[in-house]
Amino acid sequence: MYNLKDIKLIIWDLDDTFWSGIISEGAITPLEQNVLLVKQLVAKGIMNSICSKNDAAVCGAKLKELGVHEYFVFPSINWSPKGQRLKEIIDRMQLRAVNVLFVDDSPANLKEAQFFADGLMIAEPGEIPALAQALGALPDDPACARLKQYKLLETKTTAREKSSSNTEFLYSCNITVAIKQDCQAQRERIAELINRTNQLNYTKKRLRAEELDSLLEAPGVESGYVEVADNFGAYGLVGFYALNKKNNELEHFLFSCRVLSMGIEQYVYAKLNGPRLTVVGEVVTPLSAADPCPPWINKSKARPAEAKTISSSILFKGPCDISQVVALIKAEQVEAELTYVGQDKGNLIEHHNHTFLIRESLTLSKAMQRQCIDELVFNDKDLFSTSIFSRKYDYVVLSLLVDYALGVYRHRSDNYYISFAQYNIPLTAPEFRDSYLSGAVATYGNKFSSEFLDDFNRKFEFVGRISKEALLENLKFIRSQLDESTTLILLNGAEAEDTHNQAAHLKNRHLSYREYNAFIKNSLAQLPNTVLIDVNKYIASAEDYVEGLSHYSRRVYYKIARELAGLVGQADVAVKSRVSLFVKRAAAKLRGLVRSP
Repeated sequence: MYNLKDIKLIIWDLDDTFWSGIISEGAITPLEQNVLLVKQLVAKGIMNSICSKNDAAVCGAKLKELGVHEYFVFPSINWSPKGQRLKEIIDRMQLRAVNVLFVDDSPANLKEAQFFADGLMIAEPGEIPALAQALGALPDDPACARLKQYKLLETKTTAREKSSSNTEFLYSCNITVAIKQDCQAQRERIAELINRTNQLNYTKKRLRAEELDSLLEAPGVESGYVEVADNFGAYGLVGFYALNKKNNELEHFLFSCRVLSMGIEQYVYAKLNGPRLTVVGEVVTPLSAADPCPPWINKSKARPAEAKTISSSILFKGPCDISQVVALIKAEQVEAELTYVGQDKGNLIEHHNHTFLIRESLTLSKAMQRQCIDELVFNDKDLFSTSIFSRKYDYVVLSLLVDYALGVYRHRSDNYYISFAQYNIPLTAPEFRDSYLSGAVATYGNKFSSEFLDDFNRKFEFVGRISKEALLENLKFIRSQLDESTTLILLNGAEAEDTHNQAAHLKNRHLSYREYNAFIKNSLAQLPNTVLIDVNKYIASAEDYVEGLSHYSRRVYYKIARELAGLVGQADVAVKSRVSLFVKRAAAKLRGLVRSP
């Protein structure tokens, strides 16, 4: 379900959705009501984009013929899977998934999209007429001002991506920032910012009109607004702050998403000399009182030497903790094997990064691998596909969370191991049988039958969670198969108690993580050219978690990425100032799927 008032962007599939028919197979039939709807949406300030598996040139020509091509922004038309591309569209437009509606005729595509874009609204083509009928209640944008803003952003984003580096691009933009105090003259725009911004709203205090008036007139409170311009145009009033001079604390500090990735928020914070700030909820960009004004703004300082894009090659393997770190590393030679959604079944695959399966990708025969994939419904055709042993990397970064959390099963006759689901909710346990059949427990998007569970129980015995000794043996094997010059970097688990998530299967999970962490630390000497990143240096309490002790705040991910940059060599790696939400977290709220370990 969706509410039109919450929608800022609609992403369209094309074949059998925007038009009738499949364009790569022949002629299509235009749906005039959809062409009209796109234009009406733009006139209401709602943007339109495209995520389609198709030929871009062919579809572009057809959209121009229909007179609607210029109404779409950031279109993504190619033959790659849609989930990651759709998330890229949202990120490039600097929006949140909760304000985006994806329309597609394929339920599998819709499910995949929701995995990569947590909170995304979805609809099938049959719901489009109801969408059109609800438009009348929305305010008009007759000048299409919002479309012009996003066209400017599209041009700017394309220029950024063509630049040799992000810093190089920012210097070339000639960004100017003005901080002004005549707030009463701008109160309507300020009120809009206070009540609508989220991604860069550090305080998230909503105000009524009369409350804003009182704030602007309050003695001892310094209020100011921020205007920004660059080579691409003027962004207007895009920020506001209210500083209580009595205690040097910011009551309000917020910015429009239009200036994401420009460093505006850090510039203003530094100009205010880093006052106290209590950050409420999630924000995309962390602030630091110790950091100076970004030197590319108002060209306030001589240009520093540019940090080089990584020249080494890195492979990342793991679930949520790894995906967020990957998003923060500025690099060209980075590959990632993360939690993914199987293309054939739409099920969640995270157990491929268990050390047993990494090992068996090399030791298990191809015939046995195929049998394992074909016979077990929770597996996927790419389960054993990995480049960890077939390519030479300078660094391999491996998260241990999958081993720490998933259950292990041994084939009774063929003596190989498979992992699946939480170790304390065994698939073979009679007490959980009905729950797996009904979906009362997390099934990772799989549908289990009594016949499958019976067959699985006959063929496999439940081992439990991997033993510490077996984990070490697997790591020794993996280490031995890597090139001697390859550095293996391990990420461990968090040990602070998660006081917010009280799920029974997670009770005292932090204690077991602590036990395994200690064992790994004491065993590092047995793993040549292997180092450990201890995430607990950056996790103090449950406040550093987001939806579970295996999903951290962006501040924590940023710190982890900074440490990784130091291990690889700070001269070679630059850490991005904000999280790209390309793979937001593997714990997407898919129907019937589980949060990752």
